[in-house]
Amino acid sequence: MKRKPDNHSITLTLCFTVALTLAPPTTVTGDTPVRIEAVSSPTDKNQADKQYRSLMAELAATPEGARTDIPPQHMELADREITLRKDGDNAMMLGWIHFERKEYKAAERLFTQAGQWGETEKSREARSLVSLRLAHQAVETNDHAAALRHAEQATKLGSVDSY
Repeated sequence: MKRKPDNHSITLTLCFTVALTLAPPTTVTGDTPVRIEAVSSPTDKNQADKQYRSLMAELAATPEGARTDIPPQHMELADREITLRKDGDNAMMLGWIHFERKEYKAAERLFTQAGQWGETEKSREARSLVSLRLAHQAVETNDHAAALRHAEQATKLGSVDSY
């Protein structure tokens, strides 16, 4: 005996993956705005991954003296993508770019995230250096309590002798 399907008990499972992608152009030194688009297929995700790797390579290849010229929207996009992907290596790289730009709070946040995502030893050393720089800034602004707090943090994190 053949059963008639019950139309009220059909289960439909849909899988939908959403990722973010960089829309061209992704040149780091240009002033063209960067857009973020939704990704709805595996092909789009592969393209998004390719564009992410391209942006990270461009940021990493930016010479040390030119890193202050990287447009803020590229820095923000890289930060968002790194955070979404929990990419410790690129968090360290972007943290050092922020460090060179004297954006110490952003550098500290990225180094901390990198430590949470597996880059513990490198992250600890970098955070120690950032804490020292923040201590120096606090001294320059006569905020001695903050200077002491940052100096203590640097000492807790690692050797400050080499800095």
